[in-house]
Amino acid sequence: MTDYLILGGIGLARLLSPGNLGEKKAAAFAAHDIVTGRTLLQFTGFPCDELSLKCHFHADFCVPEEVWGRLLDLLSKHRSFPVTTGAGRMLGTYVLTDLEQETTWSAADGTMYAIDCTLGLKQYEDANPLLSAVAEQAAGAPGLAGNGAATVRKGGRT
Repeated sequence: MTDYLILGGIGLARLLSPGNLGEKKAAAFAAHDIVTGRTLLQFTGFPCDELSLKCHFHADFCVPEEVWGRLLDLLSKHRSFPVTTGAGRMLGTYVLTDLEQETTWSAADGTMYAIDCTLGLKQYEDANPLLSAVAEQAAGAPGLAGNGAATVRKGGRT
């Protein structure tokens, strides 16, 4: 198991490291039924790789509710992010497809002291990475899409 894993901007290190990291790779085949003989298979490509992570977050080394909130935020953004190991090995670009949480220890008021999480990730391939990068930069650029545009008056900018 890796000692360190980065999911976008969320670093899972030391005690936060995933307890299990599963990887699924596959090949896809179309099945063609025929009247006489066995079904014929035709290779159609490689589906997206999948990763599964099992993590344990405990109040002794983190704030489980905060970590859970960051994971929910990552899921709600519907965006791809790089997955990298602490050794610098880029596992690829993925999206978070599913997230499960089980509270294993909590206070009477519901404060989470320990949770187990299972994360499902699917490989993401951008059909047009250059166009996506330009769109992402434009979305955060001042003056575009209402992002704090400077006003222009006669005689210059204000």
